[in-house]
Amino acid sequence: MRPFKDASGKPWELSITVASAKRVRDQVGVRLYDLIDDGAKKLGELLADPITFTEVVYYLCRESGKLTPEEFCENFVGDTLLAATDAFVEELIDFFQDPKARATLRKMTAKGKLLKTALLERADRQIDQIDPELLAANWKPLSGASPDSSDSTPAPSVSASST
Repeated sequence: MRPFKDASGKPWELSITVASAKRVRDQVGVRLYDLIDDGAKKLGELLADPITFTEVVYYLCRESGKLTPEEFCENFVGDTLLAATDAFVEELIDFFQDPKARATLRKMTAKGKLLKTALLERADRQIDQIDPELLAANWKPLSGASPDSSDSTPAPSVSASST
């Protein structure tokens, strides 16, 4: 079981068991064991979809049955989603039977976090180097811009056949 708190501060315990995995499969259509197939592509897709992800978490949390899925999801925002994601990934890793697979998944997760940190730091440095004044001074309108007035638009001509 992995604990996390929602936006209201309420603690939740996320647990992946065969029974909870079956609930997720039956209610949400997500097969937890398949999430690491194809380079964990399905896991990435699930984590990138906060609506489906929160539904999955709902069925994995003890005590969530006291709320409707909608009520449960009301207290899921940025920090809550991050905490639930960390809890989910750790619990998913522990759900696998093969110790070697668990070790490989832990290594992959750690490298992924390092990569994310490095990319965010790099982007931060690049943003800091942007000089808005320099960009504004060098700004040029897009070529092919439309004329400012209708004076440059020719008037329709009257053809001989219309008279």
